Amino acid sequence: MIEIKKFDKARHLFGQLEAFQPMCTAVLEGIWPGQVWVDDVAKPKAGLLITFLSGGGAAWCFLAGNSDNSDFNVALNKAIFEDKVAGKEIGTFLLTCTPEDWGGQLSTIGDPRQPAAMARRHYVCREMTYDWRTNLPDGYTVKPLETNLLKQDEEKLPAQVKATLGKWMSIQDQKFQDYGFVVIQENRVVSWATVDFVAAGKGDLGFETLPEFRKRGLGSTVAAATLEHGIAQGLEVHWTCSEDNLGSQRSAEKLGLKRERDYVMYLFALDVHIHMAQVAYSKLAKGKHREAVEIYEQLFAQKADVPIWAYFDTAQACAALGDAEKALKYLQMAVKQGWSAASLTEQTPEFKILHEKPEWDALIERMRQAERQETEN
Repeated sequence: MIEIKKFDKARHLFGQLEAFQPMCTAVLEGIWPGQVWVDDVAKPKAGLLITFLSGGGAAWCFLAGNSDNSDFNVALNKAIFEDKVAGKEIGTFLLTCTPEDWGGQLSTIGDPRQPAAMARRHYVCREMTYDWRTNLPDGYTVKPLETNLLKQDEEKLPAQVKATLGKWMSIQDQKFQDYGFVVIQENRVVSWATVDFVAAGKGDLGFETLPEFRKRGLGSTVAAATLEHGIAQGLEVHWTCSEDNLGSQRSAEKLGLKRERDYVMYLFALDVHIHMAQVAYSKLAKGKHREAVEIYEQLFAQKADVPIWAYFDTAQACAALGDAEKALKYLQMAVKQGWSAASLTEQTPEFKILHEKPEWDALIERMRQAERQETEN
């Protein structure tokens, strides 16, 4: 397995992925930082493309070409686990492949981790159907996401926005056209959207709203403003989300995005405990609640450093199984560890069996307090 610098030699491998993964195109055109590893420099028949978003310890990876090359698969596995592909700071790998299951060879790539399959949806926006101006609440303004926002007070600019702007400023290619918009209240950025990996007339949408400002339509507003700008520039804007993310699916429909395909993304982590949690989450996403609880409880029994969301997910799975006492127990553990997603917790349908519990309102209030503290810090 060899890293190549002239991506055009391997571009023919990634044609099917470029159709719905703009980040592949942005890397292959040299606009966005990334790497391409191949089996043969002169005539590549199998390749791995890898890139990173700002922040976090995950790498977006794309496998394409001949999946039956066992030498390449073994070499790739070795390079990943020896930190030669992504470096020590990257612990999680998100894989999209063509062929979709990499010919049944993904167990070799992830060995000794078995990559967990996650169903995803792909949407495209080619025309506007949502009038964001009439839906913008009083007291809020929409502005382009620009580097001069970095001059604002630290507490008025979310860390994710700062990281995005920092990433953009680090990219020197003249073809770089990523952009975004923000919603501002009293000089504070409270919601934002970006279109990243802009290349060959396509880009990838993402948007977020601070927890305490949700349920006001701000996410849809800033996303629509961002889509409008892209369409005016002739862009085809793409968006993907997980199959179990009903909130994202409703947002896509509200914004007029069209569902074009379903696909599978695989994930595995180098850390065995993080990987167990991810596998359990994949079971939860497929409705296999009992299997999810079993894996999570094995993980907790090992007294490992467990991701905070694992306690929340276990509570959700227990609630889906009708075990209110266990669900409450794990939700309390999540809050004790610092879980602060009050809105998400309230909107999770499985937790309806907890709403009449005397502890419910107190738990939600503790989450809100934690949200406020995070915002102040």
